[in-house]
Order: sequence, then structure tokens, then C-alpha cells
Amino acid sequence: MTTAIALILIFWKLFENYYNIYTTTGNQAETLTGRTAIWLYVVSAMSTHPWTLWIGHGFDSWWKIVPPFGGDLFEARHAENEFLQQFYAYGVLGVVILAEVYWSLYQQIRSLRPGAIRILFQSILLFILIRGLAEANPFDLLLPLWAVVMISFQVEDVRTSPKRSYMNMAVQQFPAAVFSQNLSIVNEDST
Repeated sequence: MTTAIALILIFWKLFENYYNIYTTTGNQAETLTGRTAIWLYVVSAMSTHPWTLWIGHGFDSWWKIVPPFGGDLFEARHAENEFLQQFYAYGVLGVVILAEVYWSLYQQIRSLRPGAIRILFQSILLFILIRGLAEANPFDLLLPLWAVVMISFQVEDVRTSPKRSYMNMAVQQFPAAVFSQNLSIVNEDST
């Protein structure tokens, strides 16, 4: 931990310069491949009408409402951020529902016994959340619902019948299968 803090302090100026370059320079009105201008537009558009703050602009409204950006008229396909996309389409209500979906999945994962399966599901959930901060799909229902549903089914399967769960069996058998193989090829190459 001390090493990580020391590295951050040593390279802080480099991080700061890198951040400034990617957020303030560019030949278009937008930076970070258009994200900062899009994010600013979403926040400003939500404050124009009180009702859009609470219920948003509606399903699939991005394609019909958002104007092109910058001098070269860059046309954004989505908000490039899962939470801002949901906020734009469904308002505060939609973001609360999205947060509840993620919270429910987190609670479900947390109810598992500590071990490899729990760590795997926590890692997948963390990946989905981080991906949502800077990536989006051109569809209005941006959250990776397929992943949330898949993980929910797998977590429930592991939670209710841990001995018969396919996921549990796969995780338990994988290391044994990998390490029990004959590694004579590696030994032949190294001699």
C-alpha cells in the first residue's frame, strides 16, 4: 500500500498533465473522444425542464432530441456513460431503479459463502460497473442487462445448491485439471 501511494505521489504531475491533455486539447469541440462534451450536454439538458430531471426525456429519445456537436457536427449516438444515459432517458427515477438493480445483485453475491465463486462474481460486477462509466451501447437500455440476469441466475444457483451448481463445479475442477496435466513439453524446452 505504501508503495502504491509513493508511486502515485511521484508520478502525480505526469497523471495531471495526461488528464489535462485529454480533457482540454483537440481539434473538435469535444474531447475524450467526445465524452466530455456529451456529458456536459446531458447535465445541462436535464436542468432545462423540471420534469426531465425526475422522469427524463423518454425511451430512445437520444436519437430524436440531441443535436450534433462542434464545428464538424459530431453526432453522438449515446451518452457514453451508462448512468448518464439512464439519467437522460429516465431521469432520477431511472437512475434509482438502475442503482437498485445493481444493489440487489451485489446483495445476492454478498450472500454467497466466501470463496472463489464469490470473488469471481464480485469481479464481474465490478467490471460491469466500471465499464458503465465510460462505455455505452447505442441502445437505450444500456445497462448490460444480459450480464446482470446471467450473474443473478448463477449466483442463485450457487446459493441454493452449492454442491450441484455447474458454476461451482467448474471453478473447483478447473485448477485440478490445469495442474494435473503432464508438463513434459515445458521440461523438454528448458533443457
